[in-house]
Amino acid sequence: MVPAILPVNAPGAHAGLIDFRAYYLPAFGANVAERHTAGAIYDEGVTSPVKTPQDFLAGTAPGTRVVVRYRIEGGLTDALGDVVSVTGGECTVRTRRTDVVIPLALVVAAKEVPPAPPRRGARSPV
Repeated sequence: MVPAILPVNAPGAHAGLIDFRAYYLPAFGANVAERHTAGAIYDEGVTSPVKTPQDFLAGTAPGTRVVVRYRIEGGLTDALGDVVSVTGGECTVRTRRTDVVIPLALVVAAKEVPPAPPRRGARSPV
């Protein structure tokens, strides 16, 4: 508990200012090695709640609108559209132009996106 008023000459008080480390960080200056050892296995039993992009696509129902980022020669590209199918090693996304077949091994990111906004009608002359 922090004292309400500290004398000016109290440890941690400098010209009437409080060194907050002494009061709010009780482990300040403590030997960190006592709490963390080099041999500790922090990954043991830890599972990630985040799915890999491949797992996400494998569990996605056909007709779901997604964006998939995947590797191509020279960089990355995206496919935005509806999932047509997902087989063992590839997924097919129906974009506005064509069906894109994407090998799952090349996928680096994938997520569900909201439905496309309605297209605007043709402009009429004023």
